[in-house]
Amino acid sequence: MEPKNKDWEKTRSILSAVHRNREEAVLGPQWQSRVMDAVRTLPRKEAMEDRPSVMLERMVWRFAPAACVLIAAMTLVLLSQDFTPQYGLVEAMMDDSMGNLLVQTIQMQ
Repeated sequence: MEPKNKDWEKTRSILSAVHRNREEAVLGPQWQSRVMDAVRTLPRKEAMEDRPSVMLERMVWRFAPAACVLIAAMTLVLLSQDFTPQYGLVEAMMDDSMGNLLVQTIQMQ
């Protein structure tokens, strides 16, 4: 862990010095070529894709639009439904014949 910490401190000190002297800094073509060489040595995308977390993240983002469309469709269906009880259900609940039958059954015992 020690070499990484030293590298981090070295990089941080260089970046802070550049930030303090940004008006005086002159970036030439050699600097740009060194930066591009450093970028080329970074890990490639294919190496990063082998991790399971990257594959899960990609799958989640692929299905996100389909999930949004499904949520919107279900919302439209639920909003178009009539939430008031149907006439038959109301009539069955209001019909007192079942209540009368229950009272008669209890009184017989």
